[in-house]
This record gives sequence, C-alpha cells and structure tokens, in this order.
Amino acid sequence: MNPSNVVLQARRKGAFRANRGSLERYLATGLDIRWNSAVERVEKVANGGWVLHFEDGKTVENEKPTVMPCVVYSGKRQISREVFDASLAQNLAGNTLMEYSFGQTVLQFSVDEMNQDQVSVRWTFVRDAKKTDDPLFKPDRSFEAATETPPDS
Repeated sequence: MNPSNVVLQARRKGAFRANRGSLERYLATGLDIRWNSAVERVEKVANGGWVLHFEDGKTVENEKPTVMPCVVYSGKRQISREVFDASLAQNLAGNTLMEYSFGQTVLQFSVDEMNQDQVSVRWTFVRDAKKTDDPLFKPDRSFEAATETPPDS
C-alpha cells in the first residue's frame, strides 16, 4: 500500500492530521483498555451476566460488550491483475483507497498489495441498523453465526 496515496485521499475528504499518541490517550479517557489482549469468545452466563475469555487465558466477568446499532460487512480477497485493471482501477484513479458515503451508509475500498499478477483488495460496508426487524443486525448472534450469509429478503 502506498501511504502517500492514502494521505492524499484523506486530505481530499477533509480529514485532519493528529498525533497518534495524543489521539489514543484522548479516546481512552475513562476506559479500561487491555492492550495486547484479544477476545477469544464471549459467554452468556445463567445470571444474565457475561464472561469475556481472552486468548491469554484471562477472563473478565459480568461485563457485556456494547454493540453499536449498525451493520458492518467487511472482507478481503485476491483478484487477478487483469480483472482489477478492467473493472476497478479506473474507479480508484491512481489511489489505493476510496470511500463513498451515502447518508449514514459508508463503503470503503482499499488495495493492500499489488503485483503484476494479483491484487489484494479489502472492503468495509457500514450502515445504521434499521429501527425494526433488521435481518442483518443480530447483536446477540454467536461467532459461528457471523459467517452465515442471511437469505435474500
């Protein structure tokens, strides 16, 4: 990925530059952040509480993660350079990152790596959850269910 293209794109979107350390400290205010800890699984217990199980074997009890009311799909894949050049390259206009916003919906698409044969791409689609009966917003689903594709409605 070419960082200069990302910065150029961010400036076009009206983003700002910030000191990373200062921004992290500001965002962490009032939070119990566990650095270098990855959640392996979340377990609902009989008393209605929650247990977070971390990869290092530690657990935290009675804390329920906050689930943002939004739908997020993300993915990545490799495509042939030929397909990329024919279908996607013109939309990127020489950049490695593009972002489209439609109201409260955002699509971000990026090129991670590129060589003469293959291109690695990544995307993230985010939208607010619908007020009622959103088939894609399932905050209490299992990790296994997160890989299932919902039926077309």
